Amino acid sequence: PPVFTSQPNWNVPEGHATVGELNATDPEDDGLSYSIPYGDDHHRFDLNATSGALTFLNAPDFDNPGDANADNVYELTVQVSDGEHNATLNLAVSVTGINEPPVFTSQPNWNVPEGHAMVGELNATDPEDDFLAYSIAYGDDHHLFDLNSSSGELTFLNAPDFDNPGDANADNVYELTVRVSDGEHNATLNLAVS
Repeated sequence: PPVFTSQPNWNVPEGHATVGELNATDPEDDGLSYSIPYGDDHHRFDLNATSGALTFLNAPDFDNPGDANADNVYELTVQVSDGEHNATLNLAVSVTGINEPPVFTSQPNWNVPEGHAMVGELNATDPEDDFLAYSIAYGDDHHLFDLNSSSGELTFLNAPDFDNPGDANADNVYELTVRVSDGEHNATLNLAVS
């Protein structure tokens, strides 16, 4: 009979459909064909009978496991045949999470009455619920603001005066770009504070 040379445990990052290529040898060098006879999650895969290329039918999402017991370990049994004899291998395909970037949920346009330093609180979400840090990235009027890195609270350094605009083009619309980071990925948001 043929013999599998592939390992039984595989790791695949979420969002990738390609698992890998199964390999087997046959003592008589017969032509080999691969199949998936069964397994709790066998219906989630495609296996090329000739090459042994194993792929997910739909790229997995770590945050929404699609395997039978929802533990991100997809279980199936693969088979190789030389036309007369078969060999099987139980596979465990573990889906690993990747860090996705945070996303701002705050609106880009803000209104502040003159004489008030408080602009508002920036908000963002992170798919992995990582700790988020806020900062001011750049902008024509970025130097006129302070941003609390933890709370996202944005304030003017000095309360604005409508009759004496302090923004770069003196139109009472202060422009800056803020950033949120999960420690690995960043997202930016262009703000217009009128």
